[in-house]
Amino acid sequence: STTVCMAMLQGSILKVVNLGDSGLVVVRDGEIIFQTPCQNHGFNFPYQIGSPDYMEDPNGPDEADIFEVFVQKGDAVVVASDGLFDNIFADEMAQICWNRLARGDLSPEMAEDIALTLATTAQTYSGNPLKKTPFAKEAREANAFGPLSMPIGGKPDDTAVIVALVE
Repeated sequence: STTVCMAMLQGSILKVVNLGDSGLVVVRDGEIIFQTPCQNHGFNFPYQIGSPDYMEDPNGPDEADIFEVFVQKGDAVVVASDGLFDNIFADEMAQICWNRLARGDLSPEMAEDIALTLATTAQTYSGNPLKKTPFAKEAREANAFGPLSMPIGGKPDDTAVIVALVE
């Protein structure tokens, strides 16, 4: 089974379909102007699609969120798996994008650089038991692991990141 996030640009409208805990953010001038909400049955249990023979989720494709977002030149569109969203807060994602985009470079190489930086940062945080991460925050709020004597930190996970820069 899997979560899904897809996007398509038509003119200046970004059409987005999202199911589960993968997601998409749009960064403009160092701020998140749009972020897909996470769809979960409960803590760390996202909506998914699967086959009828294995892991079929009753909250499958029909439950996907659909959005239309106005984008403009200079925006960064980040599409990623939960390995990113569990380990980096949105404001830090925006700052990583802005630190590179402030130079005005909208090249494919810059998009690749941003994606690599986000993925590498998420992977670094995922192995740090002391790092304050979205996953650790949600785990505490859900009391997912009972009374904790040690910090949760990051969440080791596969991390896929795609960045597109709007020209």
